[in-house]
Amino acid sequence: MIGKQTLHTPLTILGDIPSAPRPRFNRKSGRVYMPKEYQNWQKQAAYDLMMQWGPQPKLDGALIFSGYLIYTRPKSKYTKTNKEHRIPRITGGDFDNEIKSIWDVLQIGG
Repeated sequence: MIGKQTLHTPLTILGDIPSAPRPRFNRKSGRVYMPKEYQNWQKQAAYDLMMQWGPQPKLDGALIFSGYLIYTRPKSKYTKTNKEHRIPRITGGDFDNEIKSIWDVLQIGG
């Protein structure tokens, strides 16, 4: 929300969204860091979102997130009767860690 205005701008992150990993610690330097693959994904996803957002002002304040995480269906789950229907995802990363990845990207991208 900017001022009293509500924005409904759809933003899309394509590709697999990794679950947010636990931070790693270096005992000698005391530095806290995330794995390099996750940092690279964050940078690419933040850049993609900034390109979609365009020249609009950055958001400041409370946000409400509404979205969908859509995954590729495993080949073992295809049958003739449910070929076109969505099914729940049972395996993979925790949902809350995947949402945290999205929030991290929104924080980086502004």
